Amino acid sequence: MSRAYRVRWVKASRSVVAGDRLKMSVDLLDVLPQADMASLLRGELVADGWTRQADGSYLVEHDGVQVRLGKDGKELVLGVEEERNVTASAISERDAERQADAAARGAQERLRGEVAERLARAEPTVRERFGQALQRTYVEALRRKAQSLGEVESMQEHRREDGEVEIVIKVKA
Repeated sequence: MSRAYRVRWVKASRSVVAGDRLKMSVDLLDVLPQADMASLLRGELVADGWTRQADGSYLVEHDGVQVRLGKDGKELVLGVEEERNVTASAISERDAERQADAAARGAQERLRGEVAERLARAEPTVRERFGQALQRTYVEALRRKAQSLGEVESMQEHRREDGEVEIVIKVKA
């Protein structure tokens, strides 16, 4: 004769969050007054797809990494945060909770590694793109500065092999 057994499975779940940030200082040269330099930089960033936030900062996302220029324009912050849910099942609530805790600890470590890796992969590209926006900002600032000094006779812009821009401006004083 056989007997029927009823086994009740209990599920437990945990939410795991991991995040990482990288901060970089931004110091603009005083080609023009700082307010004008900051305005030129913001214009270049908007042209590159950045959006102005309600708090005055500027934001863009690159490969899942948020890049924010502070409202004062002095700090660039790269940040990434991710959340995962893990579940465990057991025949008792206590075992399910224990297994969920263990699964959460493992998932937390893996998630931290993934987040750090994503940030490290995005950093060189973000630096390069921000550097290009800075370069365009300085080119425009130099043009405006030259115009304020007198009549511009000629302006030549050359891009060297290393990617740097060389500008020769002749001003009639």
